[in-house]
Amino acid sequence: MKIDKTQLITPGDTIRETLDVLGMPQGELAERIGYQPSKLSQLIKGDISLTREMAGKLEMVLNIPALVWLNLESDYQQQQLRLEQEQKLEAEVPLLEGFKESIKFLKDARLITARRRGVEQLRQLLRFFRVASLEDWSRIYIDKKYSVAFKRSLASVSNPQSTTTWLCFGERQVDKLVPNLPPYDRKHFKSILADARELSIDEPLNFSRLKEMCAECGVALATTPYVAKSSVYGATRWIANRQHPLIQISDRDKRADTCWFAFFHEAGHVLLHGKTKVFLEEIDGDLHEHDQHEEDEANAFARDLLMRGFPIERYINRTREFKSLRQLETAASRFGIAPYILIGQLLRAGVIKASLYRSKIPRVAFPVEL
Repeated sequence: MKIDKTQLITPGDTIRETLDVLGMPQGELAERIGYQPSKLSQLIKGDISLTREMAGKLEMVLNIPALVWLNLESDYQQQQLRLEQEQKLEAEVPLLEGFKESIKFLKDARLITARRRGVEQLRQLLRFFRVASLEDWSRIYIDKKYSVAFKRSLASVSNPQSTTTWLCFGERQVDKLVPNLPPYDRKHFKSILADARELSIDEPLNFSRLKEMCAECGVALATTPYVAKSSVYGATRWIANRQHPLIQISDRDKRADTCWFAFFHEAGHVLLHGKTKVFLEEIDGDLHEHDQHEEDEANAFARDLLMRGFPIERYINRTREFKSLRQLETAASRFGIAPYILIGQLLRAGVIKASLYRSKIPRVAFPVEL
């Protein structure tokens, strides 16, 4: 992209002004500093940089300190950089159309304050993603070749803009927590899941306590509000040079049962699977056989913890059914299960009427805050 140098103040402008004051022709200056006239002309037009050697010679001939010339060159380079950045950003502004939902979410979070679509709004969006351009954003998150920064391609996601916004917001939510976490303790984390299960029964909306329990084990938990058109219920990846697992859950359905199932599902990934992969739940697109196996394992892990041996298959197969909410609550109590968790699993299996039972599931709304 060609830069219009007429918009910039170059050291050459000061050289011209000084020559005018002294009444010295440009050719004479070239002779006095030992340069070809063509080289001096390039310097004055801003086509070549002013070096320390040039600054020293100009000091001797024009009686202006070398430091002044070097500062003028530094200012010129900064102007040129800003103009180049501005022009590159201008070219990417039309791409903001694809980030409408992300920008609305980030405005609610006060991470984007620019009201109108333009360079400043784009600049704030790029700072949020911690990338230099939307081209870099695409290379990190969309390209089939996995990047070092994010080890999974989101090319198959219906709206990668919203999904990456949700993921990055979760990382921002734990920025201040992670440096203060103790080393990850797998044994401790596994042991607190029973307490987490009890919390899901006694205080199904107390996710603050759940975060504290996870932090004690060196695990970061982010409860991230749903970003419109994002396609995930939860995600797991290892952060801080793979020292700590980050579990991130969404309030996509605004239902406590799906939030708790997502948490235990992600906990399963932490305990059962490696540190190198990024796990995203409910991504659109086909999974590789190996990925599907890991997802099935995490589902089974969550179901076993939450359902505690409840014979749900009998109800799915219609060999048994609930005739009333009281009957369902009695069965849940017998197995030590939160009734809303059982309702959620039966709704998921499609064996009870949503109109009769969905209102019994506590509603969840995570705050849009860091």
